[in-house]
Amino acid sequence: MMNLSYLLYVGALLCNFATIIQSLFTIRQSDLISFLKENVSDEQRPETANISIAINLSEVDEKFSTFSLTNEPVRHLCPHRDRCQVVNRYKFTERNCECDRLCSLFDDCCLDANVKAKIRHLRSWWNTCMVYGISHEKAIYVVGACPANYGNAKIKKFCEGEDDFSDPLLSAPVTDMYWGRSYRNRYCALCNGHLTSDLKSWIIKLIFMKSVPQKLKELFTLENTTFNSDQKKWRFYLDGEFYDYEFRFLKPSYITVFKECRPNMISSCPLTYKNEWNIQACQMYTSVVYSGGQLYKNVHCAICNGKKDVSCMPPRKIIKRNASGIMFPLLMDFNWSNGNYVGSNSKCDINSIYDPFTVKCRDIVCIFDHYELINGKCYRKKI
Repeated sequence: MMNLSYLLYVGALLCNFATIIQSLFTIRQSDLISFLKENVSDEQRPETANISIAINLSEVDEKFSTFSLTNEPVRHLCPHRDRCQVVNRYKFTERNCECDRLCSLFDDCCLDANVKAKIRHLRSWWNTCMVYGISHEKAIYVVGACPANYGNAKIKKFCEGEDDFSDPLLSAPVTDMYWGRSYRNRYCALCNGHLTSDLKSWIIKLIFMKSVPQKLKELFTLENTTFNSDQKKWRFYLDGEFYDYEFRFLKPSYITVFKECRPNMISSCPLTYKNEWNIQACQMYTSVVYSGGQLYKNVHCAICNGKKDVSCMPPRKIIKRNASGIMFPLLMDFNWSNGNYVGSNSKCDINSIYDPFTVKCRDIVCIFDHYELINGKCYRKKI
């Protein structure tokens, strides 16, 4: 039989554990600071406690603010961009963290967000922050990986970011309009078991990589372009010269269910970094800072990655233009516009879809043996 002192000791441990868990779930600024200071050893604490702020945020516009850092926690480095009482007034690109009810799911909560529970495990569906737009200026969460046990190596490879874009129809992002779930491409939809008949393709825009003559604009057609498998580039040949172009993906306006994200953000410390205090702080909240053009989840992530100067604001982007300052775009929407019509004048039968790159109809295929194609849609076979 366990003695009373042992039971009291276990009870005290459980109470302390419950307190720690509660502080992790609440994620308020005061709770975070108290939790970290009370649950690390002295040797893990910051080496210094001095903070120098090069420019006082209360005295100047924050877009000029730059900080010189040590390892001490900083309270609201960017008060107009990382506090819940103000961030909801601004659009996504003007705030450095989130306070919505999904912030715990996507791990982008502000330090003072009222977070009641962590549901991060549900994020496994939306596991990729995908950039899109003419200049890759936007990003949303999409399904960008296959299940670990998925068997087709090529489809898995193309889904997870190594697509060669030899088949633009399969490379374009798609969205399940019923569930509001977007996929990086059709390969990702395929390996995650999504039937093609329910998907809407995003719009593809073609951007030539250099200025093009007026003659090309007049003669350009998709059937006159070729794919160079060695260089993995699409190109148009005219008067002895190749004109390479790339694809940009545009989200259709009718796709309204999505979660914006911050791509290429560093949100962890190097494995060689040993200060547990900063390692924990780096993982626990979001208050984005910038250093040398790189995005960090918060000031602690910047510290453990060796950065000394950070800013609340992203660096100004310099727009590079080609010689003539002109980009020649071609917009393509591959969704069915009216019954079995796709595009402007091309008609295919009900079990196929028109592909302007091959200038022919492509058969719709049901990817699972227990489904059959009926009038352009996949239905489970009757047993």
